Amino acid sequence: MFFRTMILLWAILFMGQLVRASTGPEVERLTTEGMRLVREGRLEQGIGLLQQASNVNPSDPSVHVKLGGVLYEYAQGFFGAGESLQAQMVLRNAERELRTAVDLLPDAEAALRADCAFLVGEIYTRGYGYREAARRWYEKALEDNINHTGAQNVIKSLDAAYGPVGE
Repeated sequence: MFFRTMILLWAILFMGQLVRASTGPEVERLTTEGMRLVREGRLEQGIGLLQQASNVNPSDPSVHVKLGGVLYEYAQGFFGAGESLQAQMVLRNAERELRTAVDLLPDAEAALRADCAFLVGEIYTRGYGYREAARRWYEKALEDNINHTGAQNVIKSLDAAYGPVGE
C-alpha cells in the first residue's frame, strides 16, 4: 500500500493534472520555482515558496494540493529518521492543505479531489492511527471516484482486520 500511495503522490505533484483556478503570474512563479526545488530535493525551500504562493492566492486549489503532497512526503522523511513528533507536526499541516484542496476543487476535478481525500485518510491511518476518521476520508474518496482502488483496498483491509463499521 505504501508504494501505491507514493505513486499517487507522484502523480498529484508532478503530472500536471491540477485545475488552474485564476492563478496569477506571482502564484505561477512561486509554484513553479517551489516545485523545481522539491524535485531537486530541497524540500524546505520548496515548501517555503509553496506557502508563499498559498498566501498570495489562498483560493487556488492547485497550490494546496501541491503543498499538501509535498508536506506529506516531507513527513515521511521524519518518520524514517525516527522523529515521529516532528513528522506528526508536518502531517497536521499536510492534512490542513489537503482538506482545503478537497473543499476548493470543483466537481470537474472529482478524481483529484478523491486522491486528496485518500491522502487525508492515509494521514489518519498511518500518521495518527485514527481508523474511524480515516475510513470516513476513504469513503469520501469513493464518493468522488467509485473506482478509487486505493480507497477500496484500504476499506477492505480495515473491514477484514476490524470488522465493518457498526458491527
